[in-house]
Amino acid sequence: MNTSSDSVLDRVAQQLIRWRLTVPAIVFLQAHKPLSFVGAQLLLVLEPVLVVFLPHRWIVDGVTLLTDSRGWDVLLHKLETLQRKQLEPAKTSAISSGET
Repeated sequence: MNTSSDSVLDRVAQQLIRWRLTVPAIVFLQAHKPLSFVGAQLLLVLEPVLVVFLPHRWIVDGVTLLTDSRGWDVLLHKLETLQRKQLEPAKTSAISSGET
């Protein structure tokens, strides 16, 4: 994976955290991991249509992410790490205020 792929993964992970879709994203990624190659091929087939709605760079980044199995693993790891970091302050404040 290169630095542009890492930056795409960071942006995707941050957006999913911002939209509070971390858990559904993790479930989706785990469940559809075996179909990632098919998804990449589908993006390539639909590229002429998708380019009307999305920047070409996003499509290329999506294909790159889907074809590299490590990309899915890295995205899953980033999501799980960010989720843990986000939950730690909430746990600490709940414990200090006496809530369980």
